[in-house]
Amino acid sequence: MNVHRRLLFPWLLATLLLAPALGAGPETAPVGKMTSAEPRVASTRLEPEQAQGPKKSKKNKGKKAELSKRFKGNGNGTAKDSQTGLLWTTNDHGADVDWNNAAQYCADLELGGRANWRLPTIEELEELYVQDLSSDCGGSTCHVYPPFELSSCCPWSSTKTGSSSAFVVSFDIGERTSNSLAFANGTRALCVTAGEDAPEAAPEASLTGGVPGVASARLEPEQAQGPNKSKKSKRKSKGKRKKTEEELLREELSKRFKRSGKGTARDTQTGLLWTTNDRGTDVDWNNAEQYCADLELGRRGNWRLPTIEELEELYVEELSSDCGGWTCHVYPPFELSSCCPWSSTKSGGSSAFALYFDIGERNSNGLAFANGTRVLCVTDSN
Repeated sequence: MNVHRRLLFPWLLATLLLAPALGAGPETAPVGKMTSAEPRVASTRLEPEQAQGPKKSKKNKGKKAELSKRFKGNGNGTAKDSQTGLLWTTNDHGADVDWNNAAQYCADLELGGRANWRLPTIEELEELYVQDLSSDCGGSTCHVYPPFELSSCCPWSSTKTGSSSAFVVSFDIGERTSNSLAFANGTRALCVTAGEDAPEAAPEASLTGGVPGVASARLEPEQAQGPNKSKKSKRKSKGKRKKTEEELLREELSKRFKRSGKGTARDTQTGLLWTTNDRGTDVDWNNAEQYCADLELGRRGNWRLPTIEELEELYVEELSSDCGGWTCHVYPPFELSSCCPWSSTKSGGSSAFALYFDIGERNSNGLAFANGTRVLCVTDSN
């Protein structure tokens, strides 16, 4: 027994002396190991996707802020391009305008102590487009640098594409489009002038060699190409074969849609019956849909908006016809008063497709958009 006590005593003494150093209580948890006594550590640690979230947001905000630095507003309706030195009006003039009146508007403008304003070239105008930024422009969504504010999609440029047409930039789809000089539907005027540290641009020559506003200096296509082109044109004018081929092509293509009473035509391939004329006035999507639903034509009352695929069946690149100042490509006997009829096909909760018969492309517009948009109706009824 004494031996056991002697053996036990040193062991107990060692245990009592070493216990505080070997304790594993919450207050002495090793650094870096999480225990139940460290509840806040887990709640503040971000998962990988959470960690990336704020960084991405800051990056987007930073990119937008960076893009916003290019054009510096002067507080008087003008802004200077920090890259080119050009001075711009920040707002278009707010109303439909044809090319000649747009050019005259800029020529007469006095703003920011300047009086030498002009229409921009197509290349200058394209510099205002930025895909990464969006803003409303009269019902559409446009992509333009701040501080520009557009009341419609399509400002004129000074760049002509012929003796009677010129380019606009469509800031909703980011494309240049050629329109008749007399066209005034959704077109606007933005003006530009050389800044104090930028040289004044020379008058923009048209693609046919002309200079806007100087009729005597404008060359016709034959003159611009020289005597050989002129002779070739004369030979063509004497020949009838090419004209006959065009007429034969038109006659063949015209067979697809057959008139089926006043104001209607039937598609011989799909059997669908169409109205041959659009409504003739600007219309938003909801009113276009209601117009077809209410329509009674050809003793039928079950008309509807066509799907975008049905509407695309009316497009034919080989044929051209006027559509309110545009050049559209649509089968006869259809007659359009503007480029862009609505379809029933939605592209989102508040947007739908229209078909642009001038360029042969579908485009998504806000349902409230009513600028150049029209309504053609279709029915499945026999």
